[in-house]
Formats: sequence, C-alpha cells, structure tokens
Amino acid sequence: MEHDAAKLKNILDNHTILEAYSDAIKLCEKQLDHISQSRRVPTGDVDILIAGFPCKDLSLLRNGAGDDDNCAFNCRQGKTGGPAFGIRKYVFKHNIPIVILENVSGMLRRFTNLKGQRPIDVQNRIFHQHHYSGAYILADAKHYGLAQSRPRAWMLYVLDGHGDASQFPDIMQQLRLKPSSLKHVVHTSGIADMVDGRKKMKLAPHSFSLDGPAAWQRDMKALCKEFDYDCQDLLDKAKSVAKTCRAAMNDRELFTASFLLLRLENEYDSTPTNFPEMVLQVDQSPRRVLANNLHFLLHRLGCVTPKGKYFVPSRGAFITSDELAKAQGMSSNDVTALFGSNRLNQRFVQDCVGNGFATTVCVAALFSAFCSWDRH
Repeated sequence: MEHDAAKLKNILDNHTILEAYSDAIKLCEKQLDHISQSRRVPTGDVDILIAGFPCKDLSLLRNGAGDDDNCAFNCRQGKTGGPAFGIRKYVFKHNIPIVILENVSGMLRRFTNLKGQRPIDVQNRIFHQHHYSGAYILADAKHYGLAQSRPRAWMLYVLDGHGDASQFPDIMQQLRLKPSSLKHVVHTSGIADMVDGRKKMKLAPHSFSLDGPAAWQRDMKALCKEFDYDCQDLLDKAKSVAKTCRAAMNDRELFTASFLLLRLENEYDSTPTNFPEMVLQVDQSPRRVLANNLHFLLHRLGCVTPKGKYFVPSRGAFITSDELAKAQGMSSNDVTALFGSNRLNQRFVQDCVGNGFATTVCVAALFSAFCSWDRH
C-alpha cells in the first residue's frame, strides 16, 4: 500500500490492474474504517493476502505516544495508522483464510507504553478475537540468499478451520539459504553515479574540521579517542576521500566514511582498494554501523532503506538503485517492469525498493503459508 500520491500515481499510470486498489489506499489515507468500502476491491475471491504497513506507529510508541492497544495498532490517526487498521478491517470483514504480514523487528520489542507487551502480542490478540491462529518469525534476508542483512518480523495468520499456523516458523527455518556476496550485486566499474539531485561534492580541504559544535563532530572526536586514532589521521583520510570522490556527500557523511575506512584499514592491515566489494553506509553514525558488525561490510550490505546512502570506496561513488534492487532479490528488469520506465530518478526507485519486501524471504513465507493451509 502506498499513501504517497506521486508514487501511487506513477504505479497506477503503468499498471491498470492495480487501479482496483487505488480507492482502498485513498481510504487508508483518510483514516476510514473499511478498505472494502471501495466497490473495486475484490470481496470474495481473495484466499491469501500479503501485506505490510508503515512502521512509524512503532516509532510513536518508542517516543512515548499512546498508552493502550488502540494507539498501538487500532488507531486511525494520521497516514501511518490507516493502513494497519484498514488491512485488518478488510481481512476480518471478508474472512480472508491466509494472511501474511511483514514489519520491522520492533514488532518483537517490549514497550513500556504497552505495559511491557510487544506489538506482536497486541496484534495476535486482535486476530485471535476474530478467530485466527497466528505464528511469527524474525527472518533475516541474509539467511535467504541475499547480500544484505535485513531482519524483519514475518507473521502468518490462519482463519480457524483453514489450517495450522504453528508450522510456519519451522518451515521458514528449513528454507534458509547461505547469504549471497556483494560481488553478485556491486560492480566496481561502468556504473553511473547515484542521481540524487545534488552536484559533485566541492569542499575545500581547509574546511574539514572536528572543532564545530555539531553532535557528530563531538562523536567523531570521542571515537578517535576510543580507538586510539589521531584526529589528524581522520582529517587526512577525509581529504583523501574528498579528492577522489565522485559522489555528493556532506561533511558528516564524509567523516563517517573516512572513520570506517580507517577502522577497516587498521583491522585488516590493508587498503580499501583490496576490498572491491566493500560498501559503507554513510547516512548513519559510525557507532551504529560498527554495532551492526563491521565484518558484514566486506561482503554484505546493511539493511537497504529508502533514504540510505551506501558508498563504494573502490569507485568513489554510491551504490545505485539497480544494485540495491538486486540486494532485495530483484533485477533491473523487475524494477523497470514495475515502474514502467528505465529513465526514472534513481532516488525515487531506491525509495520504493527500500520499502519493499526482500523477495526471497517473501517467497519463503508464501511457500510456508501454503504448507500451513488446509484448503477444502
């Protein structure tokens, strides 16, 4: 479901079959109760529904908004609450036999605003009240043949009398594969720079500084002290990266990339040119990247996100949206087929790819659902 008007228009312009869902999405935007109020949405022919909803409701819980079940997933406030509420209303009204839902790992985290419960507990209770059994698993894309670490909560709900949801986690575990390598995704030459509306970085070497008031500058100094690095070494590395870089990066992203490069060179006693498959995510703090396991940087992406910026040191540019699509289990042809054009802005495509399901995990969940379904 897409509540961004521009993206929705682009998809609907290229896919008339999806026009059946346009009214339903608009209903979610307006926080109405029933997706199925749209006369175009099929009512009796749906056996399996695979859906996701915005994760911002979980962020609201983390930030202290809401204190009961209604605010957790039953709320109709804002654009993010509508899809979660609308999906359930549609499912419960039409008794969809099999429902597969996907969301961030925060679904399995306990929140004080929910009195110590997890969002998955709240959702399970709501489905149980409507005669559904449920099961879930935290599935990571790296365990399903992809070159990225993308942990997501996958949930299966089965209407009473239509199967046994309890088998779902075990079947998903049996379908696990070895992760792919970035060498199947990232190419070190002949790839156009990421198009993000900004010009190539033009910063004078003397402008690089760690003496500013910004929190990231203070954090960089603290990191240098923690890892026993000279701040001047970091400044020199930043100048070197800026000199060879073909991508648009701000100061914070530049220093993030530079620190991670220093860290890798010190740990592996080598230079970035010997790591052609390495990708650095520079839109997050170095601490967060390090916490996600530095070794992954050598052969696997972190989680592909809509606004993520992934820098490839060996070519001095960002990973492209086509490459990110491959990390999601899609090909460039899939992207073109979905959006109807091969001249789309790459940032637009990355936004859609980052919000999509990891393809192989979705297929595994669908297969597991089939195995759990007693169709009669």
